[in-house]
Amino acid sequence: MEIGALEGLEVEKNAIEEAAERCGNDIRQLITQMQKWKLTTSKVTYADLVNPASQHNKDESLRLNPFSATQQIFQRDASFDARNEAYFVDYDFMPLMVQENYIQSIMSNRNSSDEKLEAAMHASAFISESDLVAARVRSEQRWDLLTKQAALNVGACVYAAGFIGHPEFSRWLGKNSSAGKSKRLLSELSVRMRAHASGSREVIRMDYVPYMKEILLQKLLSGDEQIEQVIELLDACEISREDLTESMESFKFPGVKRHSYSELDAKAKTAFTRQYNKAVHKAQGVVESSLGSMTVKKGGRGKAAAADDDVDALPPASDAESEPEDGDDDIDVSKFQKKSRGRAAAASTGDGSAPKRKGAAAKGKAAPAKRQRA
Repeated sequence: MEIGALEGLEVEKNAIEEAAERCGNDIRQLITQMQKWKLTTSKVTYADLVNPASQHNKDESLRLNPFSATQQIFQRDASFDARNEAYFVDYDFMPLMVQENYIQSIMSNRNSSDEKLEAAMHASAFISESDLVAARVRSEQRWDLLTKQAALNVGACVYAAGFIGHPEFSRWLGKNSSAGKSKRLLSELSVRMRAHASGSREVIRMDYVPYMKEILLQKLLSGDEQIEQVIELLDACEISREDLTESMESFKFPGVKRHSYSELDAKAKTAFTRQYNKAVHKAQGVVESSLGSMTVKKGGRGKAAAADDDVDALPPASDAESEPEDGDDDIDVSKFQKKSRGRAAAASTGDGSAPKRKGAAAKGKAAPAKRQRA
């Protein structure tokens, strides 16, 4: 009770006794409980302690979703702790919601245009610094900076405090998905054009694709007589019809007025598709694999070089060229040759009879007597 009085917390005697009994007479846990009471109230009675409703209240932050948390973090009269708890409802998604809705919150105020512009300036500065901190958190695993990231986002919401009826969902997720798809299509296109274009993926996007698309579409818009020439250009660059009609269309910048494949009427599209399908084209997978095989490895040769060697290989050497050297003439290889019994017998007798047995007995000579030991 004395500790509570020093901290400005009034606790009834029977309330502190009940709390001590529940804590198992652990003084440290009791002090921690008193500290929690001080955060919410300045007086604790025995009725408050034994009230079941006060014991089983669910944390309000656990009932927040990203949309209600966005409303709370932009609320003008909300405290820093309440906004900080709302941020940690989803610390990965809340920065995107703050960035999406801070302009809407600023515009809901009745301030002058200069005040709104100044508030937007300060809020955007906080958001930019928060993005830098978030990059450090992810790249260097500096999770101790997560509280600083939360404080920066809360600071942006303090400058942009206002009323938000229904927060808008972050459009960055959809834009990021579209950007990923465009990068993938551009990578595939740059791989197929590698044999006919020089430069990185960005160079192909900025310096090749716009002019190729403009030239090809102008020929298609001029009439059916140019379709054959368009198909020849596509095959020469080793790109397909889908690259012209789909991939290159997705690389168009908004607001830039250029020819589009959608400008063709149905008759021109049908004629182009029919004539393109009649011709024989190299498969895109074959193009990519052949380009990949041209890569020369360190300390070895590529598959393309090996294929060229097979085509340009010399004819096999003749018998005269394949004769052994002089030092190999003295080598007797007859002992390594295996003959069949029939051929061996015929070769030895000459008349097909059984060969005579070699040795002293066959020649009519007596075998020498064994020497007796002395």
